[in-house]
Order: sequence, then C-alpha cells, then structure tokens
Amino acid sequence: MEETVLSTAEPRGSEYNQKPRFISFMIAGLIDIFLIFLASFGIYQIELNTPISSQLNTTNALMAEIERDYWLEYDVAVKSYEFDESERSTKVVYSDDQGEYILVRKEDATQERINEAINAVKANQDYQSLQFNYKLVNYGLKMIAAGSSEFLLVFLVPLLSRKRYTIGRLAGGVVLISRKRQDKASVWNLLARFFWVLLIDTALPALVISEIIIFLIVAAGRLIVRGIDREHNRCILDLITGAICVSKETYRPINEQ
Repeated sequence: MEETVLSTAEPRGSEYNQKPRFISFMIAGLIDIFLIFLASFGIYQIELNTPISSQLNTTNALMAEIERDYWLEYDVAVKSYEFDESERSTKVVYSDDQGEYILVRKEDATQERINEAINAVKANQDYQSLQFNYKLVNYGLKMIAAGSSEFLLVFLVPLLSRKRYTIGRLAGGVVLISRKRQDKASVWNLLARFFWVLLIDTALPALVISEIIIFLIVAAGRLIVRGIDREHNRCILDLITGAICVSKETYRPINEQ
C-alpha cells in the first residue's frame, strides 16, 4: 500500500503574492520602528561621549555660564562648594579660585525674581546665538544617529536578505517585493525606502517635535493608512517607492509562478 503524504498546497494563480494579514503589518512595523528608535538612541549616547560632541559640550558650557551670571546678579542663587559627587550628573559644576561649586537656589528667592532672571537670560543676545548653535549641532548629531541606524535596519539588513526582510518583517512573515516585477525588491526600491524614512519620517518632523512623538506618529500613521487601504494594505511609503509587502506564505517570484 502506498503511503499518503499530506502537504500544504502551494498557492496557485491569483493566490500568489497576496497581502499579509493586518496583524502581520502591525508586528513588522512596530518592531522595526522600535528598533530604529532604540538604535538611534544608543548611537546618540555614544556620540555624547566622544570628541564628535565637543562643540555641543562647549556651547552648553557657555550657555551655563551666562545663566550662572544672571542667577547671581538677580540674587536668586548662591555658590555651594560642598556638594555630593552624584550631583555632577544632574547639575552644572562651575569652578573659581576657591574650587568647584554648584548653584543653589536661595530660600528667600521669590518666584517673581526668579522669572525676572529667566527672562533676562532669554533676552541676552549671546545666549540666543549659543542656544541656536546648540540646537543646530544637537540636531546634526541626532540625524547622524538616526541615519546610521536607519541605513543599517532599513537598507543594509534587507539588502543582505533574499526576501528583503527587515527584523520586523521577518518576525511578521512579510516579504518586500517590486510591484512591477513581482520579484524581490530592487536595490533602488530599498534606497528609496531608506531616504523616505530618513527625510520624511525622521529629519523633517525632528525639526519641530521630539523623537518619541515621531515614533508614535509614524507607527500610528502607517497602521491607520494600511487599515484604510483594505484591498492592498499599502501605505504612502509603498506607493512612492514602488514596492509592496506580501505574505511569506504566498510569496512566489514571477519566474516561479
């Protein structure tokens, strides 16, 4: 008697390269965005402890000196030469002929006087210039960190994968293919996605909002758009870059169909 072997039928005809389930998109998208955010944060922290951040640190120190001068001038703070070493990580440490010190708010300082000191600092032209330079340099460091993590996770990892997996798409069972060729996404598809994520998803929003808010907006936005486009589950990124996501179970290159 011949042995009967049960197997899962392969997709045929119109069942090739079908859209993944929405939950697959959700898993893939959230994992990828979270990993990019985590990697960017890690690289940024490394930058802060290397010579690349020297200009940022110098600018920050000059701003702190201006703040110190006004706090002392408006008599809302005093020098304290006795402080715990743990306070070095939370407060600015200054130095003069008598040694290192921190500023401590005076107990009798009124809120009105403190506000006057703060407004005087903000009105100082040198402080405004330093603050602008600080934001500019800090933005550049963050973009280097974000660009490095996105190049690795959005472009390089998929480029080395036959099914163009990112870590998130691998977990969600989602394959990225070229919409026209019905085969794995090309290098140009991947480059287009990388530059979209870097410029549109990251660089432009980072000019006005924080990284955590960007993370939430991008994640929610893509899922909402995919939910609206129920026929293909495509977001704007897919339409612009000429690539679509398909289910791993139904993926077949055009030459195998």
